[in-house]
Amino acid sequence: MVPTNPRATNTCQVLESLARFDPSKVERLRLTGGDLMLQSGRAVRRVLSPMKHLRALMIFRCKNVSHFIPTLDDINMCPELEELVIDASADGERLDVRYLMSMAATRASMSVKLKLVRIICRDKFLQASALQLKEYVPHVESTLRAALATDDIESGDEEE
Repeated sequence: MVPTNPRATNTCQVLESLARFDPSKVERLRLTGGDLMLQSGRAVRRVLSPMKHLRALMIFRCKNVSHFIPTLDDINMCPELEELVIDASADGERLDVRYLMSMAATRASMSVKLKLVRIICRDKFLQASALQLKEYVPHVESTLRAALATDDIESGDEEE
């Protein structure tokens, strides 16, 4: 899902539109641009909650990613989520690894453990900090490669 105007902060509006359909069978979701916590994140929760089969969530160039991450603490929120990819290079944003650590620990304790967390960033401190996630997530990648942001999207078999 990509907002029609990349500078707009309407990610939550797009998600509200998606919530009108049956998102329960969605397995891969890519969010690009916008503010994930607009309206306190209610739209994000409303659309992710029925996504019981979501296995991969990719977040690129979104604002408030750190404040969105605790949404995934809930055992009922995307219980089959295995892969989380975050592009931590949004303008003026800094990803707080503590939120990721807390979420990963909570999910692991509830037996809905993530298998892969990939963080795309240029911040070497963030890259090093992200490796702490290995305590809760078997496969952690932290990379400078911006090309990863499009690698998973070009497969052509997913809808945006």
